[in-house]
Amino acid sequence: APTEGASATIANPVNHTDARSRRASFKELGALYPLQLRGVDGTNGVAFSVRADEVVTSARLSLNYAYSPALLPDISHLRVLVNEQVVATIPVPREQAGQGLQRVIDIPARLIGEFNRLNLQLIGHYTMECEDPAHSSLWANVGNDSVLELTVNPLVLPNDLALLPEPFFDRRDVRPLRLPIVFAGSPDAAQLEAAGTLSSWFGALAGFRGASFPASIGQLPAKGSAVV
Repeated sequence: APTEGASATIANPVNHTDARSRRASFKELGALYPLQLRGVDGTNGVAFSVRADEVVTSARLSLNYAYSPALLPDISHLRVLVNEQVVATIPVPREQAGQGLQRVIDIPARLIGEFNRLNLQLIGHYTMECEDPAHSSLWANVGNDSVLELTVNPLVLPNDLALLPEPFFDRRDVRPLRLPIVFAGSPDAAQLEAAGTLSSWFGALAGFRGASFPASIGQLPAKGSAVV
């Protein structure tokens, strides 16, 4: 809480009519290396989230992948799942096996919530007869340079301090926190102490994301939220 004699209020000059695009590679979503899919039912994926002040209107996955030349195309395929719902089935024709391939997949926005899981699943077979489910020929790789793109519309949140730490900090957002601190005039000691207290609290909430708190006097930022 701010110290005696100082106050903090919400200033939110966001234009709520503008759609925004959010792009993140699998690497930015936490996959430090390409995703390895192994065996007859190999699954791997990434997690992603949507802020409380945004709603997804469309989503698209640009997938980079390759698969084993040993896969039987009639009974093998790749599946793309969002929150355990299948959104695409990718065939594995023999003539494209072992190559670096690309495919763009539209994801229904209705499947996306606040916290989400995007999985890739290999249904793999190398023989019509008895097979080893862990055979080395059963593989597919998904590049961590694959990109998930979300188109979002802003949501107007109530102007209520009970929402704290939102809209200033949203735990669903894994990007670094940038929260401007605005003083109406030249700050006195109490206002500086209040700003330091709030910055410390928000910085602790941001954790691994990192945080910055640019300061200004008498001027709101052009976009986003600020602590005044």
